Amino acid sequence: MSSSYLDTPSLDIFGQQLSLQIYTQITLCYKVDDPSSFDKIVPILEAGLRILDESFPYVLDEVIVDNGICKLVSFDDSPRLIVKDYRNEMDFEKLAEAHFPFRMLDEKVLAPRMTIPGTNGEKFAGNSMPVLLIQVMLIKGGVLVTFVAAHNVMDMIGQAFIIGLLDKACHGNSYSSEDIRIGNFRRDTAIPLLEDDNKIMSRASEYRVSKGERPVSPPACWKYFLFSGESLKALKKEAMSSVTSGFVSTDDALSALIWQSVARSRIVRLGGSRYQTLSRAVDSRKFVGLPPTYPGVIQDMACNRCTFQELVDKPLGLIAYELRSQIVPARIKEDVQLLATLTHRAEDKREFSLVASVDPSVDIMISSWAKVDYYNMDFNLGLGKPIAVRRPEFIPFEGLIYFMPKKSDGEIAVAISLRNEDMERLRKDEILMKYSTYIE
Repeated sequence: MSSSYLDTPSLDIFGQQLSLQIYTQITLCYKVDDPSSFDKIVPILEAGLRILDESFPYVLDEVIVDNGICKLVSFDDSPRLIVKDYRNEMDFEKLAEAHFPFRMLDEKVLAPRMTIPGTNGEKFAGNSMPVLLIQVMLIKGGVLVTFVAAHNVMDMIGQAFIIGLLDKACHGNSYSSEDIRIGNFRRDTAIPLLEDDNKIMSRASEYRVSKGERPVSPPACWKYFLFSGESLKALKKEAMSSVTSGFVSTDDALSALIWQSVARSRIVRLGGSRYQTLSRAVDSRKFVGLPPTYPGVIQDMACNRCTFQELVDKPLGLIAYELRSQIVPARIKEDVQLLATLTHRAEDKREFSLVASVDPSVDIMISSWAKVDYYNMDFNLGLGKPIAVRRPEFIPFEGLIYFMPKKSDGEIAVAISLRNEDMERLRKDEILMKYSTYIE
């Protein structure tokens, strides 16, 4: 193979960060009208996995940690596809009526591995992580298919690409040469490293993880807020009304609304003069010359900072515009290369992190999966498209926010984790609730 391919299985430089030794879970919820369809689901997915394994064998490998270095090795004979029959315990119609809330989608039930290994009562040895696992939950009137991927092997863009390849296999479609090229792209040299030692060392402190124990987290929770396509159109229109020039996306407007709304819920506790930061995950592939569906891990955050009072007083459109202004290609490219270089040089791969400076009690982090196309994946199961796509509930992580994939009608479910007192104020925020529905 050429140098663009995986001569031997390897991880990205970012895949060496032990902080990414976690799982990303996503659940696709399908309605089943004909009970005989249940018998076809597992054989179709198993056949698709075999085809996926033939062309992209590392997807069914596992990650081990060897002397502080993460490596891909062949997986044992443990099943990659797990099936649970909950037809007497769970009802799809009730899930749909409740809008697929976190409280009915517990990772302990839906997923074979926990998001953060060793939590929620999971026994975890700490030295072995399968790259990809699938759990099929048969429930009354439906099926929930949960994909669990090792985050140090793929981010959500990469995960969606791999799951899309599985969808293709289940339909009996052959992989194109481009599928093979991108899916087996060589990762260990994917990101060019920096050589300017002065620049590297002058900014190293931005990413260095402070030592010492983190404060004990207060009681917190996960909740979904549902935004219809029409409400998002209205939100963007409202944002654009105060933007005199330039472009603001729906994602920008939604991020601005969430940031400002969370600030209103927290200002009571933290005061108006306190500074706080929004860190927004940026898909940086195009900025470092990688294919848009490159299946590995690429990390960068666009950050905006101001006081709570400044934020709650600003027009929504100005906030959205300021968020957009942080998407600067040259800066993003340098940031990606800088963190990659620091990680590559560090003996202890825990020394540097993209979110080293984040204070979850004050700051928020947003990761948008809105453009990930899970709603068009049916895996040839004969069930049609998924009715909902959700991340299952895992242990609360204060200040962490996800935008779920967008439905064909424009609907987006936003997952928010806050301490309970902040969440109680947020769910009563009049401006937020003008555009969204709180999912109990």
